Amino acid sequence: MLQLKFVYLCSVIKMNNTRFATAIHIMTLLAKSPQEWLTSDWVAGSINVNPVIVRKEISVLREAGLIISRQGKEGGSQLAKDPENITISEIYRSVKIRKY
Repeated sequence: MLQLKFVYLCSVIKMNNTRFATAIHIMTLLAKSPQEWLTSDWVAGSINVNPVIVRKEISVLREAGLIISRQGKEGGSQLAKDPENITISEIYRSVKIRKY
């Protein structure tokens, strides 16, 4: 029983670490291109993951007030505030608290 709980705990930690790494990657790309609206497809290509995963994390980051997004042909995402005013702990909390 203990081994099963340990395996479950490790899978939860791994999921959070993967989500956190994805969120950090997204935020870093947005910070490097402050005037551009980056699409989830473009970001996904940079991370080499399915765009659906990026869209889910973008949704979480948007709910946390860290990014803004717009839809349509000219759509994409940008940081909601100056990158110097965003902390790693804010990003971590947004990923840790919100489950999709």
